[in-house]
Amino acid sequence: MTIKPPPALNSSMMPPTSAASPVSDSEAAARVSAPRKASDTFSTVSANAKKFTIRLDPDLHEQFKIATIQKRTTITAVIESLVRQWTQENS
Repeated sequence: MTIKPPPALNSSMMPPTSAASPVSDSEAAARVSAPRKASDTFSTVSANAKKFTIRLDPDLHEQFKIATIQKRTTITAVIESLVRQWTQENS
């Protein structure tokens, strides 16, 4: 199965940033550990979207979160894209 990356977020979906350049590993790591309020987050899912919980190895979760920050996307966008792709291929 070939996994396609999720679409990039457009500028209206992005949190405010001081630069448009890619995020460094140290900056991404700082964002991973920094607490955030719900109002600081952004999402591309509709208000009626279902919420579910998964369990991941903590190191894998941290690597995943850093990678999504560097790619300027969200964990939700990546997972939704993968679920849509898998469902299309297996339905």
